[in-house]
Amino acid sequence: MNLLKFHKEVISTLMTNPENKQVDGDGLVIMSRGLGIRKILLAFLNIYSHNKNLVILLNTSQQEIESLKQELAKIQKTKNGQSFLKVINNETPSSERHAIYIKGGMLAITSRILVVDMLNRTIPTHLITGFLINHAHNITETSMEAFILRLFRQENKVGFIKAFSDSPESFIYGIWKLEKTMRTLFLRNVYFWPRFHLAVSKELEKNSIRVIEIRVPLSPNMKNIQTSLIECLEATLLDIKKITNYIDVDFNIENALFRSFDKIVRNQLNPIWYSISNRAKKIVGDLKTIRSLIDYLLSYDCVAFYSLLETILAENAPTSIFQQENSPWLLLDAANTVFSLSKNRVYINTTNPRDLEKCKVTPELKRLLSKNTLPILEELPKWKVLKKELDPSQQKIKIEIKKENEEEEDENKKILIMVNSRRTSLQLKMILSLFKKNELNGSYYLMNKLLENYFLWKKKLAYVNKNPNGPVNNDRKTSNFQKNTNTSKPGGRYASLNNSGNVGGSRRRIRRGKSSSNINFIQTHISNSINDEEKIKLEVKNDENDKNDNDETKKRNEDEEQEFGEYLPFDIQIDEEMENDDENIIIREYSNTRFLRQSDMEDDYKMLEDISPDYVIIYDPNLNFIRNLEIYCASLKKKKIPKVYMLIYDNSIEEQRYLSQIRREKYAFERLIKEKSIMSIPIDQDGRIKLQPEDDFWKEINTRIAGGQLEKGYKKQIIVDVREFRCSLPLLIHTKEINVKPCTLIVGDYILTPTHCVERKSVNDLIQSFKSGRLYNQVESMSTYYKQPILLIEFNQDKSFLLQSVNKSEISNEDIQSKIVLLLLAFPNLKILWASSPYASSEMFDDIKKSQKEPDEQEALSKGTELLEKNNQEKSYNPYTQYNVTPQEMLLSIPGVNYKNYRIIMNNVENIYELSQMTVDQLNPLVGIESARLIYNFFNSTPKDKLV
Repeated sequence: MNLLKFHKEVISTLMTNPENKQVDGDGLVIMSRGLGIRKILLAFLNIYSHNKNLVILLNTSQQEIESLKQELAKIQKTKNGQSFLKVINNETPSSERHAIYIKGGMLAITSRILVVDMLNRTIPTHLITGFLINHAHNITETSMEAFILRLFRQENKVGFIKAFSDSPESFIYGIWKLEKTMRTLFLRNVYFWPRFHLAVSKELEKNSIRVIEIRVPLSPNMKNIQTSLIECLEATLLDIKKITNYIDVDFNIENALFRSFDKIVRNQLNPIWYSISNRAKKIVGDLKTIRSLIDYLLSYDCVAFYSLLETILAENAPTSIFQQENSPWLLLDAANTVFSLSKNRVYINTTNPRDLEKCKVTPELKRLLSKNTLPILEELPKWKVLKKELDPSQQKIKIEIKKENEEEEDENKKILIMVNSRRTSLQLKMILSLFKKNELNGSYYLMNKLLENYFLWKKKLAYVNKNPNGPVNNDRKTSNFQKNTNTSKPGGRYASLNNSGNVGGSRRRIRRGKSSSNINFIQTHISNSINDEEKIKLEVKNDENDKNDNDETKKRNEDEEQEFGEYLPFDIQIDEEMENDDENIIIREYSNTRFLRQSDMEDDYKMLEDISPDYVIIYDPNLNFIRNLEIYCASLKKKKIPKVYMLIYDNSIEEQRYLSQIRREKYAFERLIKEKSIMSIPIDQDGRIKLQPEDDFWKEINTRIAGGQLEKGYKKQIIVDVREFRCSLPLLIHTKEINVKPCTLIVGDYILTPTHCVERKSVNDLIQSFKSGRLYNQVESMSTYYKQPILLIEFNQDKSFLLQSVNKSEISNEDIQSKIVLLLLAFPNLKILWASSPYASSEMFDDIKKSQKEPDEQEALSKGTELLEKNNQEKSYNPYTQYNVTPQEMLLSIPGVNYKNYRIIMNNVENIYELSQMTVDQLNPLVGIESARLIYNFFNSTPKDKLV
């Protein structure tokens, strides 16, 4: 593994020094993107991989772990390519995990599993050598990683904690984000390594690269569309300012060009989201839509871009099944310019038939064109430049640099072309392959086929609109190009533009809202519009269904959020015949792109090492890749460095975003350096200072009860279902100095006392539980086993504490409030707790436990699974089938039946009718003589006897 000098310096600052006790090896490293933080992580994984240590890697995805294992295997040169990094996930039985922990080594463990093992003492916490925290910018005060480190520091004062991050911008959002993160990670030291660091600059300048910028001018239509979209974006920003003064963010075009801006605006509006109008919500969604259209203008072909615009119009049409509120920006003159010019890039209407005769089109497209339609099919300007400079038929690259008046011709050299998305990669492969076979202009041939598919889709859609319930004619023969097309990727033409689509290469789960059922009739007819095998998956994400995700899931999903419209019904997939078989021309996607395949989960540096290109063409500017390229060239030392060319649109948003990214990173480091200089860090923040015995004693004293006269060793305890460790509430309970005991519970989620059982529901889970009927069964089970069943309805702390929007005045039977009332009528003993956040939930739990006995673990585990033995007979017990609450309440209303004997009666008597026919002698063994007489008299007395 090639480590540069500054890499070794970073590693040395985090290494433990046995001679100097003040150097404990703890620290947070924040480095610029692309400078090789992955190499530093790999170095530590290699250092601690032997069995003498027990080092745990946290906050790393499964795909990244597999990639790290492969690289470690090469570094360690192990047999069969297996590294010493062991993976523990939900497939590893608990009986095997303890043996793996004792053996030691380098482990990568799922956070939820590790928390449970630490609480159950499955892992010897005192033997843990330390933790390596990846992507430290994602760690929050309520994350599972924070819970793990808290448990670790309580018992282990000598182990190290090393955290790594390559996202400095993430630490400047919010109030004192860096200080909070360091406190959460139990760290007192933070190290900054920006690109302008003296050691970094000095090392990279030794064998520096020269990036030759090829400035590509935008076409007149693209330039006018870009200007109009910016006007629409400015108008939308002004509308958002008028909504509320609650937002604290700089409203300018430069900030609005980044994806993070959408999230910041939405997160700041979340506390008042239900108090703003539907129009205001639509405007916030339009912010993302317009920004995405600016991106796609420069990356999509003209046919795909125009089809996206038509999708927007379809969504906002008065007859649309998707539409609730029109987008205000569509009423602007600038929006009209966007739509008209985008159409002119694809085709125009002409009255001169000779224009069509002069136009070169494929026979299939010619049959679909109307008499007055003239295809324009404007190519992307970068396509023209790439075809001009790159000649795959001769296997050479020819770039003219006017400033230096140089001309280079190198044959049989490897040419690496880096693009931003899978779609761009596929299109470039098709263009180059057709160009090599000397067919019709490669890009123009591609555009012809895309337009052909577009008109076929329009024709099918027109038929569906006229005959929504009629059959679709699938006998029409499709073209060869269509047979090679694959659109199985979700997020099609009708995907909701204000929500994220699930692309083919993504492994993230997308929650689908109930609105998707409304478009099944369209999906049925359109699914065969391209060919018989492909499916257009239509997705409309209902905002109400994901409004209350738990905090951890929300953070993860934000990092993996994706844009709409990445794939269309006529996306392309290169078959073997069209695949560019030139081994010297390699087209790859950036490793940090959001549309990766399973095999592409490797970093750009490793790819450069494997390919060793002679020429690198950066088709889409990417700061992260350029930094990786600098590191790669610096590690080559005396070897010949590759020649780098970057295609960038002149005076475009692409150029503005690239320059803004550099400025934002520099500003972030400057602000963090200033924050560190004035930061006040307590001496015990690292958790290494041991508490005195008297401190432990005072923690066990409860002064509210008899002057604090409690027995030594007494501590509060709450039994928690293991599935609840996906949320932050167990951590917050633990911060209240309450023991958390994880168990697999059948009844309830939290057992507070022997009589108090809690079922926790987020608002989203509450809605789904009512729909499925699961909540009724859960409450019924709690009522059977516990005297006081409790339903906890927990809201997200970042969102408003409202169950119904203020814009909705009427309440119907389908509303959640109505269902809650019906649930309370069915279970009068049920209590409901309303918590505005997990913090409020933990406070209420602490209050409920005061002056109450502690729950018993074995008793809680037996609820729902015990075998009842009465009258020398064993009967298996199932709370969901044997006991019904309504007959149970009826039975308890009978004189002589109470909570001590009603279960005995239910287990030995078939029904109430059989009970009414029993004699006193038959009832005596079950309930005793007094209760037997009361029951018998109740059933065998008449109203007249009562009157007498």
